Formats: sequence, structure tokens, C-alpha cells
Amino acid sequence: MSLPKSPEDMNLDELRLLLEIRKLELKNSLQEVKHRLGIGGRILKAIQKSGIIESFAQTVQSYTANPQTSSASSSQSPATSQDENSSSQSNTSTSEN
Repeated sequence: MSLPKSPEDMNLDELRLLLEIRKLELKNSLQEVKHRLGIGGRILKAIQKSGIIESFAQTVQSYTANPQTSSASSSQSPATSQDENSSSQSNTSTSEN
């Protein structure tokens, strides 16, 4: 909020009013934060009661216990893909010369 004049130029009554305004703005901001936290808390409780978190945790645990390969490229070892990348880079550099 911009002020019509600087606090140095205000008299005592104006400074008191400015202080009161700032206090009210701060109270309003804190009430908004409390409200948002309350809504967030209710959302988290609803998610916990629905069992979504537990099913997600079970899915993650089953995946880590039995990882499945979904494509042939992911089944290659990192060393093989690095060798292919370096050979394709060397072919590109020789074709440019």
C-alpha cells in the first residue's frame, strides 16, 4: 500500500492511524493463513480417510519388490547405452570433417 506522504511528514494522529491500519492488515493476513491451513487440514484428513495414501504406498512397495521392465530401451544396461551414445557422437564428428 503506497502512502500519500511519508511517515516522517505525518503528525502523531496520522502515525497512530497508520499503525492501526497496519495491525488490521496483519490480523487479516493471519486470518487468511489460518483459514487456508484449516482447509488444507480438512483435505488431508479426507485423503487419509479415503485410503488413497495406503493404496499408493502399497503400489510403490509392490513395484519396488517386483520391478517390471516396460520397454526394451529401459532394459539395456547403462554401460551399453553410454557406448552407443559415444559411438554415435564419434560418427557425427567424423562425418562433419
